[in-house]
Amino acid sequence: MGAVYKVRHRLLDEVRVIKVVLPHAGPASELRDRFLREARAASRLGHPNVARILDFLVDEEGHQVLVLEHIDGLTLKEVLELAGPPPLGLAVEIARQTLDALGTLHRRGFVHRDIAPDNLMLSRSAGGGPLVKLIDLGIAKAMVSDTGDLDASLTQTGIFLGKPRYASPEQFAGELVDARSDLYSFGIVLYELLTGKYPFRGRTLHELLAAHLHAEPLAFEESDPAEQVPEALRAVVLRLLAKRPDDRFQTAEDLAAALAPLAVPWPPQALDEILALRRPEPARPAVAFSAPVAAVATRRTVQPDSPLPAAVAALEPAPPFLSAPGSRSRLRLTPAAVALGVAALLALMLWAGRASFQGKPTAQGSPALQQPAPSAATSTATPAPTPPAPPASTPAGLPPGYSPARPADKPEPVYPDQAAGTGLTVRVTVDLEIDDRGRVVKAVAPFVDAEKQIPWELYRPFKNAALRAARTLRFEPATRYGKPIRDRVRLVIEVRPP
Repeated sequence: MGAVYKVRHRLLDEVRVIKVVLPHAGPASELRDRFLREARAASRLGHPNVARILDFLVDEEGHQVLVLEHIDGLTLKEVLELAGPPPLGLAVEIARQTLDALGTLHRRGFVHRDIAPDNLMLSRSAGGGPLVKLIDLGIAKAMVSDTGDLDASLTQTGIFLGKPRYASPEQFAGELVDARSDLYSFGIVLYELLTGKYPFRGRTLHELLAAHLHAEPLAFEESDPAEQVPEALRAVVLRLLAKRPDDRFQTAEDLAAALAPLAVPWPPQALDEILALRRPEPARPAVAFSAPVAAVATRRTVQPDSPLPAAVAALEPAPPFLSAPGSRSRLRLTPAAVALGVAALLALMLWAGRASFQGKPTAQGSPALQQPAPSAATSTATPAPTPPAPPASTPAGLPPGYSPARPADKPEPVYPDQAAGTGLTVRVTVDLEIDDRGRVVKAVAPFVDAEKQIPWELYRPFKNAALRAARTLRFEPATRYGKPIRDRVRLVIEVRPP
């Protein structure tokens, strides 16, 4: 639907998240309605377990901006990847808080349709305890006809939205969905929280569809051979994963009541240990690249001929992505622009749709804005000097003894044949998983960006070109106290005409 940015409010000195719906993301009228639905639904909830919406705006041209609170924590997906299943008592508490948010959502007449580990975040409350936040209502759907602010065409059956790994059987079947569909999706999340295993087998969409519709969940005897999950809790989860909605718990409140007797204490240090595992933002130790490579491996803000110099002037200079350890970028509003006022937001929206950004990801999937890197078109190529030796001490913000993976060569994407003659230069953000030998084991492309609007049919060819180039890269592996480890790296690869 768009892009997400981590920003800092200059006057209040608060970190926030801005979601921008990109003009080329799909039919403008449908996206505008879906965007307004998310904003209105979340702003009316006012629930401590739902990320707060601070402001939202749609201009006459359809550009949309949503300003949310920034959650300082980890998604449940990251928790499982970094720490594995949390202690039983903490998992039940995470479930209780999630159900509290879902119950409120359902009572207000909405079904979420996209409950998944990456839409739930674990952070710390003001009192120091665990705090769960539902961070995305982007495809929430009205269950009742009198909500007044939803287009009926967006609530019809037969439209599949959400993630196939967590979708209910009725979503795949194109049937009407209600609160029980969310409870099925949450049952999969709870199964993973308790065992660290996904309850169905299937790698392709067809296999997942068949598993959700017909297959029994993975037996606890296989996923929990040590029998750490009590029998009563197993029964609750299996009831959630029933194929027929009538066989599941009917409301979030019913499920919460069934879980209440199963709550147990957990080690007080467990939350600290989990949150301490959050991945460092990609402020890297200094790496010496030649100018052309630096232009390829970084994301830039705006070009010198940006049509909105006022928006550029509103940014406070920030260090380049590859220049300084621990550097943090900020979006700075001019004093004349009142805190996230309408004028500044409009400028940001229009700028986001026409310019490219330098960013660093957050747990909410958000890159923060940074200054331009040198352009390959204007820089003089020089041989890449030998990378400097690792620093004697760990830079601020990185785990002790950690040195990140570093690219050993330059990506060389092949320009797509389908784009021949268009003259498009496209920047594709690629997230890579690097093993302890410096090999790329996984690559995904979450963002595609260009100065000009990209025809819809060219998105996949450009993404594939960047992904093919990324998968051939070699890296100096990340290390922890000198021992090679797996790591994640974000690059922006430019795909240019030959």
